[in-house]
Amino acid sequence: MSDKFFNIGDSVWIASFESKAEQIPCPVCFGSLKVTLILGNGDQIILPCEYCGKGYDGPRGYIKEYQCIPRSESVTITAKETHEGDGKTEIRYYSHGRIYEAKDVFETQEGAMVAAREWAILQEEKEKTRANYLKANVNLSYSWNAGYHLQNAKRERQSAEYHEGKAILCRQKVKK
Repeated sequence: MSDKFFNIGDSVWIASFESKAEQIPCPVCFGSLKVTLILGNGDQIILPCEYCGKGYDGPRGYIKEYQCIPRSESVTITAKETHEGDGKTEIRYYSHGRIYEAKDVFETQEGAMVAAREWAILQEEKEKTRANYLKANVNLSYSWNAGYHLQNAKRERQSAEYHEGKAILCRQKVKK
């Protein structure tokens, strides 16, 4: 942001960035649609990838990552709003129905592009942090789900053995 205040009719540069979606191979299953979970005893369980399948009907093998592209735009100020209080002055600029905070308005295109690049870098860092958190969280989900299903499979096997044993007893009583 420049320290300069602008007036109605001034041509200024606005700093911003746009997000562009890019399709990349899933960083968890690498496009195979499945992951292998190795249990503590060495057994391996193959599970569908939840990272690229989250919110869909199943794994897709890819994810979308967003690339931040810095940009600047020249506008003419059509209105201005100033608020003063607590020793601070806040200014908003308007241009054809759009509102711009003073921190987004620059005298030169170069100044706007410098700010836009900084904001794009910060946004990409936030996105990477979020993606890393999701990856770690998904891996916990795989292990929890594997444990849950193994526990239920064991319980069902025990239940099946119990009922088969009861059926055998019933058959033996009928034969007598």
